[in-house]
Amino acid sequence: MSIKNALILLIITLVAQSSVNSLYAQDDDAVFIHHSVGGQWLDNSLNSALIAKDYIDERNDIYYGATLSPDSGRPSSLGSVPGDRTDMHHWILWFNDYLLGVKSHGCENGYNRIIMFKSCYPNSNIIDDGTEPGDPFSSTKTTANYKAIYRHPDGPGNTYINSGYEYKPLEDIFAEHPEILFIPVTAPPRHYAPSDPTNDDEAHRARVFNNWLKNDWLDDYNSRHAGYNNVAVFDLFDVIAYPDDHSSHPNRLKAEYGGESGDSHPNDSAYADLTRVFATNTGDFLDTAYDQFNNSSGIDGGKYGINLPREAQLLPNYPNPFNAGTTIVFSLEKSSTVDLSVYNINGQLVEPLIKSFYRPGLHHINWDGSRHSSGVYFIRMNAGDKNLSRRLVLMK
Repeated sequence: MSIKNALILLIITLVAQSSVNSLYAQDDDAVFIHHSVGGQWLDNSLNSALIAKDYIDERNDIYYGATLSPDSGRPSSLGSVPGDRTDMHHWILWFNDYLLGVKSHGCENGYNRIIMFKSCYPNSNIIDDGTEPGDPFSSTKTTANYKAIYRHPDGPGNTYINSGYEYKPLEDIFAEHPEILFIPVTAPPRHYAPSDPTNDDEAHRARVFNNWLKNDWLDDYNSRHAGYNNVAVFDLFDVIAYPDDHSSHPNRLKAEYGGESGDSHPNDSAYADLTRVFATNTGDFLDTAYDQFNNSSGIDGGKYGINLPREAQLLPNYPNPFNAGTTIVFSLEKSSTVDLSVYNINGQLVEPLIKSFYRPGLHHINWDGSRHSSGVYFIRMNAGDKNLSRRLVLMK
């Protein structure tokens, strides 16, 4: 073979491999909702660590000044600039009113399969234990209010009412979206010198809440939704704070991380160590969480009674019946071009959804039916030699 022909073959091979890699990464975007500490962490080392992951195609950002429209039928609960609102009581609004927008935010293709979210350090000033059942919409920083955001005190399936709208606690939202890996990141600790912006009791409550979230609450969620593995709590606070039994500065930002600076923003050493623990050490937090998520029965079909798919299947959409949006779920046993469209009861095409190449496994497509009238619809899927359909019920 001539040198010229060898070079042509090499270029063709590289282009083909690039196309395959692009196709295989199409669902694997990640978004981080954060404020200043998150931005500094990304700039220091986290961003490069995330985009180096072979399972993350695009790394997207929701930060100060970011604007998103609420999902169809939901209120603008976070105002005109949602990106400015990342305190604890805002998360129940984010995930009830803006989830579909968060899922697609910044994506050139596919969707944000990983959603990280973090409040900033003032949220570690937990002023009181509070009184159960707590108020998830209150800006008052109490342990009871924080817990109410993640779970309803009366158990799963119960909801809150706020401004005339129904709101689910985060655990119910997460359980409805097994296609997404949700990563709550705990708020950073406060500094301690030259003046202390918190006290031992407030800082201790932050530690107690974080331990509850990553242990009690998460264990309870996983027992209820065995096999999903779609929630992983990263305890940023614990990595960079003194321990609870420290003699002089319990649960405050360590000196080597800026605790004596008079500023609760961690320093570069803190961000570098956080990145190592979260994303670059052997067996790091993110790789472990993603492996469990990506290989779990909940993601590969356990919710529907399958593990590795043996043939192309069009699985039940959820919710169904639905008010505005629903998630279409299909599985493939081999790579195929998938053609997915919605038809009305008369067999007329209502809306084409996708015609794209997909790899083996479980896939999710959102359909926003808010533009259409109530009634019975059918989703039809062509994949290879398979022609499948399911009934959808839109109820407004």
